[in-house]
Amino acid sequence: MMYIRRKMCLWALAAMMSAAGHAQGVQFAEGKNFQQLLDSAKSVGKQLFIDCYTSWCGPCKMMARDVLPQKVCGDYFNPRFVSAKFDMEKGEGKELKDRFGVKAFPTFLFVGPSSGKEVARVVGGNKNAEAFIATVEKTLKSEPLSELTAQFEAGKRDSAFLQTYMDKLASAYMRDQLGEVVEVYLKGHEEKILTDRKLFEYVLYIKDPTTSSAFRYAWEHRDQLNPLYGQYASQRLAYTWDSFAHNRFIRKDAPTPLDAEGLAAYVELMKQQEVENAERIGLDVQIRAALMAKDWQQLWKDIMIYDKRFQAANEQACYWLKAIEEGCSDKGIRKQAAKWASARAKLSKSNEAKEAAKTEATRKALPAGVVPAAKIGASNVVFSEEFQKFADKLNAKK
Repeated sequence: MMYIRRKMCLWALAAMMSAAGHAQGVQFAEGKNFQQLLDSAKSVGKQLFIDCYTSWCGPCKMMARDVLPQKVCGDYFNPRFVSAKFDMEKGEGKELKDRFGVKAFPTFLFVGPSSGKEVARVVGGNKNAEAFIATVEKTLKSEPLSELTAQFEAGKRDSAFLQTYMDKLASAYMRDQLGEVVEVYLKGHEEKILTDRKLFEYVLYIKDPTTSSAFRYAWEHRDQLNPLYGQYASQRLAYTWDSFAHNRFIRKDAPTPLDAEGLAAYVELMKQQEVENAERIGLDVQIRAALMAKDWQQLWKDIMIYDKRFQAANEQACYWLKAIEEGCSDKGIRKQAAKWASARAKLSKSNEAKEAAKTEATRKALPAGVVPAAKIGASNVVFSEEFQKFADKLNAKK
């Protein structure tokens, strides 16, 4: 009994010491807006430190729970900074996210109180508090990203500067700007892509494959890239063709979201450039645009074309059926969708039975006590049941 009590006391003491240590961590100001925080920092001669987080970000939670409350962080940050936290998806945080171009979380901003401009940023957390502080120190001692950007905009283009600027943009996750700068750096020297892996990684951030000489060079030499940079190097380049189509030819704020003429020309260009699945990419964009516009007639037409040519995956089909079931009141479309869902339910049930028979045959062939290995990537969803549910809902009156 004495041993148990002693152990409980030790646990309580450890908990108290931990809580005391965390109480001495970074002190965050509360109830102040950005301008008030700048004024506070200016009045005490400190910089402003902003923890940019989101509610769903795991590393953000880890930093807030395990790292920033530590005494070593408090000892470093509290004498040097006025500190604040902003959820980048709520209130003034959304404005600050756009103002400072925050693209990844957590991002830790250091802002000059007089100018209100960024002095430095650290992207990403670190479980080791001392290592995190070392990163902050190193970043603060280096040339600010804002100054490098100003120099670039003023026309500075020497090789050493551009390399420093690209690395700084990469560490800040400012990928759009990085794509622009690497294009400038490689102009006339595109062959460097074949000998410098880091440059190849930077080329992947070029957004427009139609105008970039650096991207086009990488694409034309894609067969040489896999041996140099891994078997998926060419696939990563192919993703740029795909993502550009979705970003360029869907206009989110326009009455008609799809730039059909531009997309058609782009699909032809992809075919000329031997981009695999060029037509599929085009149809993907058309379907997404029809969903955004709630153009159910066009959506159904595009889905049928897609399924006939490429056989839609079960996950895709379920996503489309869900959108129709929830949003479409056109009885004709709902009836056709229900028929399609029912057919897919029957096909899935047949495929599931065949797969079950194979698994059973494999199990019987194994020695006693040995269990078949789980199939990698196998889904736990029983699609025959899911499709039948959609068929039933679509056949019901809306």
